[in-house]
Amino acid sequence: MINLPPAPDFGDSESIGGVAGETVQLNVLDGGLVGRGFDALSGSEVNIVGGSAGDFLKALPDSELNISHGSIGSFLGAESDSAVNISGGSVDSLFEAHSGSVVRISGGSIGSNFKAHSGSVVGISGGSFGYGFSANSGSEVELIGGDFLLNGLAFGEATVTLSAGDVFTGTLADGSAFVFTETPSPIAFVPASDDRLIGVKLTPVALPTINTTPIFIDAESPERPSGLRAGQTLTLQEGGVLGDNFEAVDATLNITGGSLGQSTGAARSVVNITGGSIGSIAGGLIGNAFNAYDGSTVNIAGGSVGDGFNAYDGSLVNITGGSVGNLFDAFNGSVVNISGGSVGGIDAFNGSAVNISGGSMDIPFRAYPDSEVNLFGTEFFLGDEPLDSLTLGEAMLITDRNAILSGKLVDGSSFEFELIDNNNFTKYFFSVDAVLTVTLVATGLPGDYNNDGVVDTADYTVWRDAQGQAIALINETVTPGEVTPEDYTVWADNFGAELAPPVTVPEPTCVALLSMCWLARSSTRRHGAN
Repeated sequence: MINLPPAPDFGDSESIGGVAGETVQLNVLDGGLVGRGFDALSGSEVNIVGGSAGDFLKALPDSELNISHGSIGSFLGAESDSAVNISGGSVDSLFEAHSGSVVRISGGSIGSNFKAHSGSVVGISGGSFGYGFSANSGSEVELIGGDFLLNGLAFGEATVTLSAGDVFTGTLADGSAFVFTETPSPIAFVPASDDRLIGVKLTPVALPTINTTPIFIDAESPERPSGLRAGQTLTLQEGGVLGDNFEAVDATLNITGGSLGQSTGAARSVVNITGGSIGSIAGGLIGNAFNAYDGSTVNIAGGSVGDGFNAYDGSLVNITGGSVGNLFDAFNGSVVNISGGSVGGIDAFNGSAVNISGGSMDIPFRAYPDSEVNLFGTEFFLGDEPLDSLTLGEAMLITDRNAILSGKLVDGSSFEFELIDNNNFTKYFFSVDAVLTVTLVATGLPGDYNNDGVVDTADYTVWRDAQGQAIALINETVTPGEVTPEDYTVWADNFGAELAPPVTVPEPTCVALLSMCWLARSSTRRHGAN
C-alpha cells in the first residue's frame, strides 16, 4: 500500500502518475494534486479521501476507484471491467461509464454531462447531478429512492423513459432531491444539454423523514443540504454557501445573500432572490446554469445570477432588480416579466413570452418564430418617428423589420433594439414570425389603478376584480400585461399616497377600466388560468 501523507509533505506542485497492482490511498487535504491523466491500472485499488485529482482520471480494466472526499477534474472515465464507487467529494463534468464498467454513487456531487453507455451498470442511491445526465439505451441505470413524480403526478412504474418535455423528480435514498428533464434544443444545429433517461430502473426504498423546520444557512458547512424536498424551506443568508447541483422540488428557496453553486434547479418551487452582500456584489451570488422547471416561480429582486439561466415550459420568472448574466433562455411555455434590474443576452424561443416594462437588456437579444416580446413604456419610436397613434393601454403589433425600435420603459429606462430578421448569432434577431408589441402605459402614482390621484381602497377593488387577467392596469409598475400579487404589493406599499394637488375624476366602472386597459395575451392568459 502506498499512503500519500497530507500536505505540506505532498504539496501544491507534487503529483503522481498511474499505478498498477497496488492499493493507493490519497489523503491530500491542503492543496495536494494528483496529476492530469492519472490512471488506475489493472489490479490496482485507488482510494481518494481528500485533495484533488486532475482531468482525465481513468479506472482501467480490473481496477477499483473509490472516492469519498476531495475533488476530481473533468473527463473521469470508468473503463470496461472497472469498478468506481463514489460516496462523497465532487466530480467535474464529462464523467463516462463505459460498457462493462460498474459504477455505484451513494453521495457526492457529479457535474454536468454524466453518460452511462450501453453495457454499463450504474446504481444511484445518493448524491447530486448536473445537467446533461444520460442513461443511454442498453445501459443498466438504477435510481434507488422514492417520491417519484412524472410531470408532477405520482409514478409507480418499474422503469422510466423520458419523452420531450417530461420532468421527472424524486428523492434518492440518502434524502437528496433530483430533477431530470428532457428538453431538446429549439435550434436543430445547436447541441442540446438536456437529460436522457431510457429504461431507467426505479427501486423504491424507505426515505429519511422530511424535516419541515425552516433551514437557515449563514456559513460554509459540510452538513449543508444538497437540495430541498416537498414542503421544505431554506434561506441562504450572508456568509452561507450551498454547493453545485442544488435542486428544490415542491419547496421554497430564499436567497438573501451568500453563494449558491452552479446547475441549480427548481421544480414546482418558489425561489426568492432578494439580496445580501458578497464582496462588492450587492446581493446573493448564484452560479451558472440556473434552471426554472415546470410549475416554478422565480422572483429576482437583487443579487447576481450567473450565465445560463433557463426558464422552461410552465415556469414564471419575475425580475424586478439584481442582475442576470448572459445566455438567458426562455423556452416554450415560459413567461418572463422584466420590470427592473439588468439582464444579459436573451433568447426568446418558440412559445415563450417575455414582457418588459423596465430594467436593462444587453445583447444579444433574439426572438424566434412564435415567441412573444411585449414592451410597456411611456414613449416609443420606430426609426426617428414617434408612434403617436398609440392608445393608452392597447397593444400595437410591430411588423416592421430592418428598423430600430426605441423608447422609454415604464421605469424610465431607455431601450433600443435593432429589428433584424437575420439570425446572425451576434447581436439582434427578431423573426418576422415572432410577435412584437408595444403598449403605452400611464405612469402616474404607482398603485393608483383608477388614476384619481390617490392610492386608496378603490384601487384595491380594481386590482381584486382584475387579478389573474391578461391586462395592463393604469399606473401599473411591476407586471404590466398581467394582474398579479406583485401589483397588490405595490398598492399596499403606496397606500395613502396622494398627488399634490389631488386630481378628482369620476370613479370609472370596472367594465370601462378593463375596456381601456385590455391587452390580450394568449400565452399569459394560459398562465393566468393555471
